[in-house]
Order: sequence, then C-alpha cells, then structure tokens
Amino acid sequence: MSDDNSVRTGAGIAQLSAVDSALLDAAYLCDFEALKSALENGAMINVAHPENGMTALHLAVVRNQRKIVRYLVGQGAEIGPDGFGRWPSLLAATGGAKPILMNYVLSLEEKSEDHTE
Repeated sequence: MSDDNSVRTGAGIAQLSAVDSALLDAAYLCDFEALKSALENGAMINVAHPENGMTALHLAVVRNQRKIVRYLVGQGAEIGPDGFGRWPSLLAATGGAKPILMNYVLSLEEKSEDHTE
C-alpha cells in the first residue's frame, strides 16, 4: 500500500457496497468488532478493494493483526493472492509482520491447494 489512506480513498471505493467497504475499512483500521459486524451484516468476506486488490485478509496481514487474520480464516476467507498476485506471506514479509503471524500465514499457504512455487 502506497499510503495510509489508500484503502479508504479514491473513486474505486464507491464501487463497493457500504457493508463491503465497512469490512475493508475495519480490517485496515484493525477494528475487530467493526469487522465482525460487517460480516454479520452481509459483507462478502473475500471482497477485494478495487484499487489495491486486497481483501480484508490481506489488509489484516499488512497491518500485523493476527487475531483478525485468524478470525477471517475461521470464517472462510480464501488463502491466496490478492488482485495483484501478492500472497499473504509476501505482504507479511514486506510489511514487517511479527514472526508468529508470518509462520501462521506460511502454514496456511502451505495447506492451500492454490499455492504454487
């Protein structure tokens, strides 16, 4: 992400439903309760931001939010690349994720049938 507001600004965000936008905002803002609420209100768990290609899972990884990542995975979030082909492990590594999150993300990708070398 090029700046701290890339999730919440730009014309692309207008293409999302209000609840999907709320989900991505909550992931970016590390707001666990708002994220849960957005999902309970019908947000699509794998919706990708139209400009940066990230889902809530990718945003939570970038923001080093293991609790949110684990919750999203438990709710059925897909483990795979974002809209620009970046796997969560790449985002974790380039975003300076803590080792515990990095190891968790790597273990998820290892189990993912979509992950290719």
